Amino acid sequence: MAEKKARTPQKKARNTGSFGAFITNIRLKDERRLRQGDVADKLELSLSYYSDIEKDYRRPLNAEEMEIFAKLFDLTQEDKIIMYDLASRETNTIPVDVENYIMEDQNGELARVALRKAKEVRADEKMWRKFIWELEKKQNQNRGDEEHDSDEDTQGR
Repeated sequence: MAEKKARTPQKKARNTGSFGAFITNIRLKDERRLRQGDVADKLELSLSYYSDIEKDYRRPLNAEEMEIFAKLFDLTQEDKIIMYDLASRETNTIPVDVENYIMEDQNGELARVALRKAKEVRADEKMWRKFIWELEKKQNQNRGDEEHDSDEDTQGR
């Protein structure tokens, strides 16, 4: 009988379509073979309540519970984003990882204005991809600047 490989943090989980299916998939692929009851205990939920979440009979985990789940299974940032997005789709809310940013004073207002403008002009995929590309370009420039500053600090000592 062939042994299944252990789930490592680098292995990307699949977006299985529902929050319940996603967390079930994560749990079942874990090398520790945790049962629903084990996970429910860690989340301080009853077994039946947690089981209902996996079956999509109940709302997804809340933000605090998702953080505990992510730590328990050592989820990658990509996996956490998938989990947050699935939960937000099912609850018709803003994903928890961006909620505070969008609701902040200055940045939040600009983010809301940008989203409303995008809605007004009916921004398509091409426009969004260009916007994201510009942000990634800036992010990469900032990383380069940080590396450059770090090199200068090392050389100056």
